[in-house]
Amino acid sequence: MVIHIKKLKTETMQRLKEIQSSIDIDIMDDGHSSQEQQALKNLELALSIEYELWKEKAHVFWHVRSDRNTKYFHRITMIK
Repeated sequence: MVIHIKKLKTETMQRLKEIQSSIDIDIMDDGHSSQEQQALKNLELALSIEYELWKEKAHVFWHVRSDRNTKYFHRITMIK
């Protein structure tokens, strides 16, 4: 299963806005509150997936490019 995280995040944010607009119109409806909670959980999941994706990309980039600042980091650690 391929996840298009940008699309998932955008759709989830749009759904959350729709639910929150419905809440503004009909405050007394408890169904909107549970829908909002579910949308917030979905958004949190999408953001978590996006974070892990960027973290992995950065890690791969670092491995591919290697550490070009070895002398710099060694000097900094020796100073401290």
